[in-house]
Amino acid sequence: MNVTAKGASGSAYPFVAYPHATTTWNSVPGIYAFAYWVSGPTAYWHVLYFGQCDSFSNRIPTHERWTEAQKLGATHILVHVNQNGETSRLAAERDLIASHSPQLNTQHVGLGAGSLFAAVQAANRKK
Repeated sequence: MNVTAKGASGSAYPFVAYPHATTTWNSVPGIYAFAYWVSGPTAYWHVLYFGQCDSFSNRIPTHERWTEAQKLGATHILVHVNQNGETSRLAAERDLIASHSPQLNTQHVGLGAGSLFAAVQAANRKK
């Protein structure tokens, strides 16, 4: 299932949803989200955590926050491949966190909008 998440900057990030339990992860870099599907008239993916990595196969299977996310209902990993380098991935991660405020992303609480937009603009210039 494909889904687009918007960042605080207005940038759109296309994601693909994969079930955590049955997916074999590739060694590619990108942004990921721990999430679960909320059905109903306004169905949506509820994101609990955003992160970035240089290899899904190295990061996802042993992620230290997955068990906590599962306890909160997470069933899937939403994946956005980003091969534009770590600066770009960090900027996208912060952009998405600023927009969605996932409850498990405590590491970026208090990130000022000025530094967020500067990071996103710097990453976009490198594309």
